[in-house]
Amino acid sequence: MHSKRLIAFDMDGTLTESGCSMDHEMGELLSALLGSGRMVAIISGGSFESLNRQVLARWDYPRKFLKNFFLFPLCGATFWRWGKNSWDLVYKEALLKEEKDKIVRALFASFSDAGCVRPQNIYGEEIIDLDTQITFTALGREAPLELKRNWDPSGDKRFKIKSALAPRLSGFDIRLGGTTSLDITRSGIDKAFGIKQIEKLLGIPKSDIIFLGDSFYGGGNDSPVKLAGVACLEMTGPESTKAAVRELLR
Repeated sequence: MHSKRLIAFDMDGTLTESGCSMDHEMGELLSALLGSGRMVAIISGGSFESLNRQVLARWDYPRKFLKNFFLFPLCGATFWRWGKNSWDLVYKEALLKEEKDKIVRALFASFSDAGCVRPQNIYGEEIIDLDTQITFTALGREAPLELKRNWDPSGDKRFKIKSALAPRLSGFDIRLGGTTSLDITRSGIDKAFGIKQIEKLLGIPKSDIIFLGDSFYGGGNDSPVKLAGVACLEMTGPESTKAAVRELLR
């Protein structure tokens, strides 16, 4: 594990608490990984804007090492890398308007079919158009963390919604993300797709990659990475991630 050339991370629940900013200590550990000569990637269900807000804006990252730091937001549907003085978009697998409309209609129909009662209080956007992905977040994207943790700790509510959605969304993948979310993409656009892009565009075989995430259960948005045969470490939150990174640095 210590010899892996590229260390890849999920964001929410791994580098950060769900929807929260990365702390200073985690930033120092990422800097140490880059300083050790390793490559580092983040493969997240969140958007580039979320990665920027939760990670990049909170981290005094070492620019001399940024040639070895890579961002794969939206489960790998986009790829960003550092250019001369900014983050450059390498590719983007965007959904068509008719695909987005179909997903949104199916979401509204499936919520009641699943026997779930819509929460009375919604904090911010509930259905988020991320262009390559539609994310449903049951309490709204700005909901307090404690409410998010308590709404569906076992995932049962979201699994019921997913089961009601699946017959309506042939050709799409539906995965649980964060603590209250469902991420919906075209079939085949998942975190394993991000791994394939690392192999193709960066020339790093999956045997040289280790991935740290928190959602490896069936239907979790980290599970495709494990199914793809990549070495994985399951995290329980940022503190366990810090411990794992310290071990990788030994």
